[in-house]
Amino acid sequence: MIWWRLVVPKLRQLKSTFAAGEVSPAMALRRDTQQYFDGSKQLRNFRLLNQGGAQRRPGSWWLATLAGAAQLVAFDFSADQRYVLAFGAGRMDAFLPDGTAAGSLTSQPWTADHIGQMAAAHIGDTVILAHMDLPMQVIRRTGASSWSCAALAFTQRLSGVKSQPYHKFADADVTVTPSSTTGSVTLTASAATWVAGHVGTSIRWINRQIDITAVTNSTTATGTVIQTLPSTVSLTVASSSYFSLGDVVEGSVTGAKGEVVAIPDATHLTVTITDGLIVPTTSDTMVGPDGKSTVSAVSTVSPVGNRDWQEQLCSSVHGYFGCAAIARGRLWFAGHKALPNAVLASAIGDYYSFDLGTAADGDAIFELIGDSETGLVKQIVNAEQLVILTDRGAHYIPERQSGTSQPIKPSSISFSKIGSDRVGRAPAALFDSGVLFVETGGARVGKIQPTGNLNRAWQVIDVSLLAAHLIVDPVGVSTTETFGTHPERYGFFVNSDGTMAVYSSVEDEQVRGWTPWDTDGEYISVLGLSGDVFTVVKRTIAGVDTYILELFDQELTLDATLTLANATGTLAPYAGHRVQAVKSTWAFGGIDVAAGTGVISIPTSVPGPFMVGLDYTPMFETLPPEIQLPDGTMAGPRKRIVRVWTHTLTSARFSVNGLAITAYRGGDDFTAPPPLRTEVNEFRVLGWDRDPTVTLTQADPVPLIMLGISIEVSI
Repeated sequence: MIWWRLVVPKLRQLKSTFAAGEVSPAMALRRDTQQYFDGSKQLRNFRLLNQGGAQRRPGSWWLATLAGAAQLVAFDFSADQRYVLAFGAGRMDAFLPDGTAAGSLTSQPWTADHIGQMAAAHIGDTVILAHMDLPMQVIRRTGASSWSCAALAFTQRLSGVKSQPYHKFADADVTVTPSSTTGSVTLTASAATWVAGHVGTSIRWINRQIDITAVTNSTTATGTVIQTLPSTVSLTVASSSYFSLGDVVEGSVTGAKGEVVAIPDATHLTVTITDGLIVPTTSDTMVGPDGKSTVSAVSTVSPVGNRDWQEQLCSSVHGYFGCAAIARGRLWFAGHKALPNAVLASAIGDYYSFDLGTAADGDAIFELIGDSETGLVKQIVNAEQLVILTDRGAHYIPERQSGTSQPIKPSSISFSKIGSDRVGRAPAALFDSGVLFVETGGARVGKIQPTGNLNRAWQVIDVSLLAAHLIVDPVGVSTTETFGTHPERYGFFVNSDGTMAVYSSVEDEQVRGWTPWDTDGEYISVLGLSGDVFTVVKRTIAGVDTYILELFDQELTLDATLTLANATGTLAPYAGHRVQAVKSTWAFGGIDVAAGTGVISIPTSVPGPFMVGLDYTPMFETLPPEIQLPDGTMAGPRKRIVRVWTHTLTSARFSVNGLAITAYRGGDDFTAPPPLRTEVNEFRVLGWDRDPTVTLTQADPVPLIMLGISIEVSI
């Protein structure tokens, strides 16, 4: 029996860009899209290049060993004052960009539970930390390698008077009655109010400060009057019938203002002064909203319970703010534990004064985002306009109207809704004229970006739609507008599973792509600082969990790299562990470091220095080729990739579908490192498949830049 097979001409396809990165498996049949042709089935441990190629991701330097898991915070005051701050449980360690230790703080109030959840705002030589369960912390650089830390102290305008925010958490009709107007007083609440945590905090009774010194029970506390309290007076009037409880009255001559707090009989009013300390006299006629009456006698009486009182907003009783930012000459806080939709801004030019004053333009601001759908404010981002991110949507504060600038001020601040996208726990980050954020649930990354339209200034776009499988509930986010000396900008998302999803964008061309990075360990935190990218990695070294501060460097091909001067030496950090060693494009395979002594011997006569560290595996796999014939697509029928051509730039050895190129060729100097080559390599492959792919791997940690790949398909 003779079998005949219809011979169809071989078809060739060129993949000249990897710009769409690794795309979701759900894209398998979207062969009608450009993203399918620009994307890859796998593109692990590569970084995308602006020109369309993909390069083996950078290795990293082992800069320092940390005491435990840490959250990285930037301190970038100037070109010669740049630090990486690593916040661990109860401590902060500062490092210069080269890893040199630059001071530390210990015995601090934050714990392991706070790591990764603290917000930071940078002002000059100061970093302010915010967490809903912690008093706001002020960390100051006091010298080249010395630091101080203390709870934020609000500006004191007068002796003992704090310019701090207040709020009434009790029901509106709950009153507080002080026993006197000066000195030590008893504070009696009309309902259960006081708890032990109130000791050491302040209340404001009719805009006058009282510091609580003791709590007897839920309705009785003791306090010290810091500002003399307004008087309460009994006024004998011609008739009290013109007045009602709660009326605000004013003396016609003295201008004394107060609130009617009791009407004992037809000729008496009890009034608590509410505006200054001016008391009515017998020359006054008291004017109210419904009438007026002359005053014939005035006497001072004991204070009467008043509903106009507020508690210190930030305390262990009600919690603190969860996010902080510096913008428009103000220090901003938001996301209070007990007041989740609160937004607070300091007075202009005084970052620690939150005195609301008279609502003048420069006074402090205290607002609640009034949208019925607004929940917890997660972050404030100082973008082109101030962006407020909540767990129920994003807002911005309009600062332009009819093309003119409108400064943010207490009398006109407002919040405009951008969208209903819910922001999750990972921090947002500025990126390419917009703001990247992770949505609640951690399965999607969005970008808030300006539209240029005054009527709709911002919009939200989904930038992870084609690579949702790479987003695994991110816990850390950072960005960089350049990468070392390279022009690419990236967003780095540390996933909860210890991997990292890296976002690349050329927004002008609407090019967006993602690549997954992994390592021998777990990424914990990431920080972009002036083009450098730092990370905290948890690695198991010789059976011991080790937390390492590392710096990515495109010149490296190993992770957690240390330098060894000679072929034989000591690497104490790697004692008892197996490592890889390279020099230039030489790779010397796995080498065991002696336990205890840390002695290592690289089997070579090549002189040092050597780079020693941990290998990682780049993996590239094409999507199945899409072939269109006159009668339809070839998706489904079996086909064969016959030949593959790889287009590489200054690269060393790699393999395609298991077929490796050699390190040396005829005419090469075998005493020199294997040369880097810019060339096209041809590979002949076998095998029929319904969805054939091309897989490129590297057995050795050596440089690789892919510019494109061509395939020839037989059907």
